[in-house]
Amino acid sequence: MGRSRDHHHAALVALVVIGLQLLLCSMSPVPMITSAAAAQFDYSDALMRSLLYFEGQRSGKLPSDQRVSWRGDSALNDSSSAGV
Repeated sequence: MGRSRDHHHAALVALVVIGLQLLLCSMSPVPMITSAAAAQFDYSDALMRSLLYFEGQRSGKLPSDQRVSWRGDSALNDSSSAGV
């Protein structure tokens, strides 16, 4: 009887924890994006700009097709004093 009671207690605790998580998630203010709002947002443009930003953050020997014209090779000799 003791083992069965422990299993029932553990199952009850698990259900309570899951229930609390669901309750808290439903209470969180999560902005809902409607299809009309999503249609107004240009995801391809956002992705292109994000990639361009990260390309501009690179250092070292840059590839010849580097799209950020003002960014050149940098930090090529940073570890030379350490013999690396």
